[in-house]
Amino acid sequence: MKIYGIFRGFPGLGRVMSGISILSLLKKEGHNVKAYSYMQGIAPIEKNGIEEIINDVTEVYDVSSIGLSPIGRIGEKLIETICNDKPDLVIIDGEPLLISTLAIVYPRTKIMALLNPADLCNPSNIKSSAEFFRTHYLSAGIAIVHGVNQGEIMLPNNLRGCDVHIINTILRQEILDIDIIEKSCIVAILGGGCNNASSSFYNSTVEMGNKIIETAKLMPEEKFIIYCNDKYLAKDLSSKNSLNNVLIVGEFTTPKDMYRYAKAVLCRAGRNTISEVLYLNIPAVLMSTSGDYRSVEQEKNIDQVCNLRPGRIVKFNSIDSSENLMGKIYEVISALDNEYIFKVGNEKVLDLIKTME
Repeated sequence: MKIYGIFRGFPGLGRVMSGISILSLLKKEGHNVKAYSYMQGIAPIEKNGIEEIINDVTEVYDVSSIGLSPIGRIGEKLIETICNDKPDLVIIDGEPLLISTLAIVYPRTKIMALLNPADLCNPSNIKSSAEFFRTHYLSAGIAIVHGVNQGEIMLPNNLRGCDVHIINTILRQEILDIDIIEKSCIVAILGGGCNNASSSFYNSTVEMGNKIIETAKLMPEEKFIIYCNDKYLAKDLSSKNSLNNVLIVGEFTTPKDMYRYAKAVLCRAGRNTISEVLYLNIPAVLMSTSGDYRSVEQEKNIDQVCNLRPGRIVKFNSIDSSENLMGKIYEVISALDNEYIFKVGNEKVLDLIKTME
């Protein structure tokens, strides 16, 4: 099969890594795969050796706050290329306008949308916004809604003829291959980067990083590594750091390098990251995004995973003190494991795609 993927490259990598995982597995099975992303999504495509659909670089006017503009230069070229190349399947994540526009000129049954549960049911959206996103996302013929706990995922009543499947989170193959070989560091993951993010999101990320540095000062016996995936964020945090037990990393880092030495993880409560720590069974302190539309979604994620691994995964409020964060870190490190096993959704997606051959 010829399979293309288009993944929104901001803010962070939440809309990129699941699709890259699927394409990488399909490539190993001999399928002809290509992908397109931009901003922070470029590096993962290159690192996984996936050929680009087009090699054009996005400009500011190609991208809106919700993804690529289908009538911009890049959007039009992607749609034209797809219509000419006629792939058997186009997998799209985080691009509602591209999905609905492509469905006008290309067979709907060949378009698969990868969705976060909040894409279809997000209580923080007003009714008109919620209907807008649902209408565009459900223009795809097939939708894969994947999240932390598939039993908790809610769907709207009207699916608009879309074939919707609910599964647990799709994780990148690199995560599935990791062995935690030495639990020696406290690892902080500040997301996939801040490109095209709001100023409030960036500022809250800086505040989170500074709080972690303050906490590291209280724990000189522990080594902290803060992964930013953003050189500007790393520069801002480094200007405040003079501690020998804190390493700040700005460049894109592979999951293997981030997780393999982690005795505990400090991170936001986005779907992908918390699914990764669940799968790897790493103790974690979770923080929700503040000053951002994702805060309600992430608070819900926190409630779900804290119930799945009580004591091993806990919540930290960003307004609380560094002393409080220190206590949370010690709590999760010392907590007993309840042996919960997180089953990923990767195989279910592959099985579904195979039925389309």
